[in-house]
Amino acid sequence: YRTLTGESVPIPPKSGAPPNAPPGVILRIKGELDATTTPRFHEILEGEIQRRCIHFILNLSSVRFMGSSAFGALISLKARLDGWGGTVRVCGASPITLEPMRRIGADKVLDVCSTEEEALAKR
Repeated sequence: YRTLTGESVPIPPKSGAPPNAPPGVILRIKGELDATTTPRFHEILEGEIQRRCIHFILNLSSVRFMGSSAFGALISLKARLDGWGGTVRVCGASPITLEPMRRIGADKVLDVCSTEEEALAKR
């Protein structure tokens, strides 16, 4: 069976940010992102959007496989958030996820960072 879990960590407000600044979240995804787990991935993303998060950092360091449906979900998320002034950053991608990301050109659309710290520094 394929598994997918996620840990959600709020992004601390940027220094000097107004109190009503839109929230962000770091999602530390674990498992496999394929056709059977992508619906759960959508649920996780949608749940954060329902909490009004528009800034996402997705840590993929514990993802063992990432299929085209998951890349499609990320690109759709970015397109949706772009319209709201939001951001999507991907970090911790291993060769298992980074190579297919490059092959389909998703690395040109998504902001790819090496680490969470690098992604946080770009705010």
